Amino acid sequence: MVGRDVSSFSKDDGSFELIEVTGFCYDPEIKITFDGYKPFQIRFASIGDYNTYKVKSNPKSVEFDNPVYPDPKNEDTFVTGTWIEQNSLDFDVRSDSIIVYLKKNNPTQEIEELKQKLINGS
Repeated sequence: MVGRDVSSFSKDDGSFELIEVTGFCYDPEIKITFDGYKPFQIRFASIGDYNTYKVKSNPKSVEFDNPVYPDPKNEDTFVTGTWIEQNSLDFDVRSDSIIVYLKKNNPTQEIEELKQKLINGS
């Protein structure tokens, strides 16, 4: 738990449980890490009967080694860089559980995939 002396380790199946007493004006925040994957950080809040979730985003600007030409016939249009996310962002809420999908931390592969999407127009 971010800002608290509370932590947990996952079981073999990846599940874990955090026990924390919450109270008035306390919005717990957790950070999940696993070697080789992008971290995931989320803050929980309750407003009346509703729960809200705020996922921490941490984009990073990257420059390409060479310009990428989305339209090879038009050299006046090119891209010299992009943004990649340094955190995992995907999760689902199911009953009293949150399912987190950690993304592999491989910036080189991610940049190459983004370049291909630019070239393929997708």
